[in-house]
Amino acid sequence: MIEVNPLHRIIALDIETANLDMEAEGLKFNDPTGWQTAVVCIHNHYTDKDNVYVADAMLEDIRHRCAHLRYDTKIHAFSMMPYHLRRWRNEGYLLLTHNGLGFDFPIMQKSVKDGGVGQVKSLLDKWPKNQMMDTCATLTATTGVRYRLNHLIHGLLGEDESKLMDAANAPKEWAKKNYEEVIRYCIDDCRKTAQVYLKAGEEGEFRAIGKDEYRTVPLSEYYTTWVKSHED
Repeated sequence: MIEVNPLHRIIALDIETANLDMEAEGLKFNDPTGWQTAVVCIHNHYTDKDNVYVADAMLEDIRHRCAHLRYDTKIHAFSMMPYHLRRWRNEGYLLLTHNGLGFDFPIMQKSVKDGGVGQVKSLLDKWPKNQMMDTCATLTATTGVRYRLNHLIHGLLGEDESKLMDAANAPKEWAKKNYEEVIRYCIDDCRKTAQVYLKAGEEGEFRAIGKDEYRTVPLSEYYTTWVKSHED
């Protein structure tokens, strides 16, 4: 078995968007045009700490409304993210996402004016491919089937475990200024993305419950696909 990151220096990233109506706004999941980044969360598995990034202009209001997050959760402005990502990259962290390549990164990489984070495109484009992993993309490339995070959670962490919120509800809660609830959900997705990956590593396979077409994917097969993806 390939040991990708023996010290488990992993940062797991997830975003939530502010768009309320995909159809009305003409949005597509495979096209970043029109999508608006509400919040980016990053869980550092090695330190067990969470960092949250929001629009600079909203920072103080969101901090004020999020008084009950875990005491060591830090809320930053978008403009701080490039500095933090660069440090983690240089420290050898694995940047882990579930559908980051297909959704999160293309949206984040846009300018702030266009709904992105700003100043991260070059950084992500040049990120060492052996320090970046998208579990969704790798499983899809391996099997031809898109594995949903919640179904992997059921298969690897237990059927009583689940995401905290339906993804479609996050923009609605954000619009109501229920920032803390959305941030908790986003952080939880980050943490569960890391837990799913590490549990698969412990058990030697990826498993999902929720679709008949899912199959168990041996870790060796998964890693073969992942290595090939960044060697091509």
